[in-house]
Amino acid sequence: MGPHVFSIYVNDLPLVVRHCLYILFADDTQLSIAGPPSQLESLLAKLKEDLDRVIAWLKLHGMKLNAAKTQLIMLGSAKNLGRLGRVSIEVDGVTIESSETLNSLGLVFDSKLTWVNQINKMSRSFHPVARSLYPLRNLMSSEHFRLVFNACANSLLQYMSIIWGTASKKDLRILERSLRSSARVLL
Repeated sequence: MGPHVFSIYVNDLPLVVRHCLYILFADDTQLSIAGPPSQLESLLAKLKEDLDRVIAWLKLHGMKLNAAKTQLIMLGSAKNLGRLGRVSIEVDGVTIESSETLNSLGLVFDSKLTWVNQINKMSRSFHPVARSLYPLRNLMSSEHFRLVFNACANSLLQYMSIIWGTASKKDLRILERSLRSSARVLL
């Protein structure tokens, strides 16, 4: 089915979620729950309850959870995460272990929210795109070239920057170096 029909088909899925916040994006559903480390067992029980309800809803509607793509991440301070260790939850007969990173709609979260993985990913993807634009600079006016560069390359650096832009100045310098290097090559 197409994306619009699928969206209509799953629009009542959030009605079964009782404890978690949810995000629906196309065929990607994310549940999140927050609380202090002292309530970890209770939070995991509530998450499990909501997951079981989602799985029952999926089965009722002729769909199933893709356990291979199901991920779990705990976000928090290094101190709290170290104290809690790895966490796991059983989902539809499959044990899902907490991981250090999670990719969500192109944004790479790490458990301590340092954004280092996101910044490195962006830096690696930025250079090839910027370099591929180099041959175009002599084929168009500088104004048009700037528009193309901003649309193709700068947009990579700005994607979800409102979230990852809280990274440390040291880590953000990686992106600054990428921009400066590309500016020298292109201009």
